[in-house]
Formats: sequence, structure tokens, C-alpha cells
Amino acid sequence: MIEIKVFFWFLKAIFCGLFQVGNQRWRIAGKELISKPTFRLPDSAANDRLIGFKILKRVLINLSSKNYDFKKNDVLIFEASVANCKTTKEYVIWKKKYDVNLVTCCFRDELLMSKNKVRTYLYLIFLSILLIPITIICKNRVQIALIFSEFIEALNLINCISLVQPKILHFFNTSEKDANFLYLLLKEFSEMQIFKHPSPGALIAHNQNLMTDVIVLSSNYQVEEFNLKFKEIIFYKEIEIWPPEYSKKYLSDNYYITNKNEYKYLLGFYSHGGWLRRKTKLTNALFANPEDEEECLRIVAKYVNDNDLTLKIYLHPKEKKHIEEAKKYYQLFIDESKICYYDSNESSSIDFNSVKIGICAYSAILFERDNLGLEIIVWREKNKNFPLFSTSLYDNSFNNYNEFLTLLNKKINSI
Repeated sequence: MIEIKVFFWFLKAIFCGLFQVGNQRWRIAGKELISKPTFRLPDSAANDRLIGFKILKRVLINLSSKNYDFKKNDVLIFEASVANCKTTKEYVIWKKKYDVNLVTCCFRDELLMSKNKVRTYLYLIFLSILLIPITIICKNRVQIALIFSEFIEALNLINCISLVQPKILHFFNTSEKDANFLYLLLKEFSEMQIFKHPSPGALIAHNQNLMTDVIVLSSNYQVEEFNLKFKEIIFYKEIEIWPPEYSKKYLSDNYYITNKNEYKYLLGFYSHGGWLRRKTKLTNALFANPEDEEECLRIVAKYVNDNDLTLKIYLHPKEKKHIEEAKKYYQLFIDESKICYYDSNESSSIDFNSVKIGICAYSAILFERDNLGLEIIVWREKNKNFPLFSTSLYDNSFNNYNEFLTLLNKKINSI
């Protein structure tokens, strides 16, 4: 039975990760499963000794009896959320030229289901005997607690693959802690070729131990970083280079050729929403923590306040939901009359040609702008290997006001 095999593979991964036994892949996958940072829960959950009980309760309550609605097809896309369906599917079809009728999508947030609830409950009870005590005493309680839902998701992903029988799987959301474990699990059940698609940001952030058949790099920085640091570390067979996922709109219809702009603003600041992440206790990103982003903003603000110009601020999607609060925050640093906000629901990438130089601490949009050859300046984080030395981003980075001023004047004189 599939359930038994998946159940014991989870136990194997936990054991290999905990005691660092088994081959290298299992040690890495197991360690990530039980300790890698996750974005599925807020930071505050790490202090909740009852988080194991809460996750188990949520799984038991939300477990659906929905029937699998998958049919045999050549290509399967695995994404985090159904909300990403249209964009991700169009992106893959656009790049690989697949027939739209040969592509099926499967979403993690729809995999919390069971055909046989009684049997599933039994496996969850067995897992709880092992995991609940650990969540009470262990500092990695969040990672351990999420195994309850990850077990159900993995089981249903296997069932989905057995029905679709794809030749190719495009795996997105590779930053999650079970991504490498799922690769090992899926290869046990299928001979399909697996493409993994890290987001265009730095590989070192969440994908430095990636396991895949084909790794898809989607930014110039990733290519440099891969060749300099990760070519011998990441487990892969082939490499493909794609444009960033959300670039289809402005690349496929020559958007920046038909929508030229005279660069109304000299500087644009791309926010990572650090202050709001801190307020909502969602600050577990490796780069651009609130303190770093705020220091970056202070330096940019000093230049703007000392000169006769307006800063265009590109709000993070989370900030757009709190627009008035966001405006009050930025006015703590810059005079209101010197700020222009990009608050459109459209991606910031559609407005790249409004500013001559884009600045940020760390943002996925930075890598898209860099891919187009547009001017960028990025905050250099101390002791975090971002940007990586010898990369083009490193040459365009700063860590204090004097460095910023030197870099900015150089760019202004060259434009």
C-alpha cells in the first residue's frame, strides 16, 4: 500500500535528518524536513509549545473526502496555491511550447484530502505519538508539526501522479522544507523527469541544496551564483535558463518597446515590506530583514532629502493592503512632498521604465530588473554572502552612505 511506504519514508527522513545517517541526499533532505525555515507559519509559532496539537487538529478538521479529479496527461505542474494557476501554467506553456491540453496542474493547498479517512487518521495517530512530544520540547517544533500536513500532501501528490502518469513534472515552490524529500519520494514512484523552478532570487537563500533532474535558473544573478558557488553542490543532471516567471507580459508582447518612457524619476525604491513583516511577526526571510531594509531606506532617504528630487516607492503587495499605514511609515524618513507611490495592482515590473535607477535591500523584482539590463543598486548584507563576491550585483552594491553616493554618481554620469 502506498500509505505504508510514504509513512515509512517520512520516518526514514526524520531519522536520517536527526542522526545524520544514510547517504548524503537523505541526510540533507531529512535535515531540511525537520529544521529548514518555513514560510507556512508566522515566527510566533516557534514559541508555541502546543503548535503540534494545533496543526494536527487543523489537519483532522480540514481533511476533505474529495475525490481525485486527475486524468492522464503528459505534463504536470506542482504549485503551492491554486491562486497561481493561471500565471504558472501560462509561463510553462509559453517557454516549453506545450500543447495547453497536455498540461495538468496540482496544488499543495488542495491536497489535504483522503479517500479513506479512518486509515488516514490511524497514520496520523502513529505520527502524533512520535512527533507531539518533540514539538513540546524541541526548538524546531514548527518544522516537526508541519509533518502532519506534509504527510497528507505527499500521499496525495503520489496518488495524483499515479493517475496523471506524467512524463514531466514542473515543481515550483522549491523553497519549502520538504521539497528535497519530495524529490526523493517522487523518484521512487515514477520515472518522470522533474524540473525544479526556484524563484529568481539568490539560490543561497533557500535552494543551495536543491535536488532535481533539471534545474531552471531564471535570473542573471542565479547563473553567476550557480557557476561560482553551487555548481558542485546542487544535485542536478541538466540546467536550463528561463526568464523570470512573471516576465511573460513584458517580454512576449515587447511591452517596453511599445510603452517607452522618458524615465520621469531618477530613483525608485523597491520595498520588501520589512517593517510590516516585523509588525506581523513574519520576518523569517534570510535576506532583507527589517533592520537591514530600514538602514538601506535611511541612506536613500538622506540623499533624497538633501537633493531636489522625488523618490518613487514601489510598495510590497502586503503594504498595498495597508496603504495609509505604509504612507505614514515612509513619511518618517522622507518628506511627503518628495514621495510618489506605485500602488497599482499590476506588478512593479510593468513600471520598470518609470525610474532610471532601481534600489532595494532585497526583492525578487530586483532580479527581473537586472535581467532587462536596467540600472540597479542593491544593499550589501554583512556576513551573509549577498550579493556574492565577483558577481555583477556585488559591483552594484553598497553598505554605507559614502559607497551609495559613489555608486550613484557613477551611474548618473553614465546615463
